[in-house]
Amino acid sequence: MAGSAFFFSLMAVFVKLAGRAGVPSMQIVFARCAVMLVLTYAMLWQAGVTSRGVDRRNLFLRGFTCFTALSIFYFALIFIHVWESS
Repeated sequence: MAGSAFFFSLMAVFVKLAGRAGVPSMQIVFARCAVMLVLTYAMLWQAGVTSRGVDRRNLFLRGFTCFTALSIFYFALIFIHVWESS
């Protein structure tokens, strides 16, 4: 649990640094989602599990909700001080 908190805060620092370098928040979200897509498909392929899922509606809603939350969180990290946004 301490490791996940450490890496979550490390992610916040890197997002803040990328935002200061002029990278738009949606580009950071896109890059993170692209990397996670590749890693997730690799893990699913290795496990022999299909990526289609059984309940596609809930999978879509989960993906949309996570994308929205990540976009808002990264936007807040870039434009608000780190100690105020997390």
